[in-house]
Amino acid sequence: MKSIGFQDDKVHSKLDIASTQLSDAIDLFVEEKFLSSLTLASAAEEIFAGFLRNKGQQPVIEESFSYIQIIGNSLGIQTMLEMDKGETIAEWNRAKNRTKHHNKNENEELVLNECDEAYWMIKRGVANAKSLGILIENEQVFENWVIEKCCL
Repeated sequence: MKSIGFQDDKVHSKLDIASTQLSDAIDLFVEEKFLSSLTLASAAEEIFAGFLRNKGQQPVIEESFSYIQIIGNSLGIQTMLEMDKGETIAEWNRAKNRTKHHNKNENEELVLNECDEAYWMIKRGVANAKSLGILIENEQVFENWVIEKCCL
């Protein structure tokens, strides 16, 4: 494709791309642009998760499912997980997928809490980044915003 001439092509590391996406998602979150934050954080979370799987590690979403099962089994209680792993993770990813795609038989409207969904996707992205040894420099800005806005 012909360039518009503004800049030349550059080589990008996918981990650098995901780090930038997550950092930008945090910036959008603290500006209260939650829907855009959600979709950008989702992209970063997916890249980090892919790298973890390639290293034989579990991304945080899969670890969370495993921990809930372990705790429920050790306490001898039924957990909230009535679905299998695939169905549960699909449910946890519902907002992520519904805000990025539209399928033929889907409703044209979507009910979601943009702030909550963006919050959890950022948390997942940060956890995955940490598992890869990657620091997200504005993570504390995000945490401070949450404490200031939600906990007072």
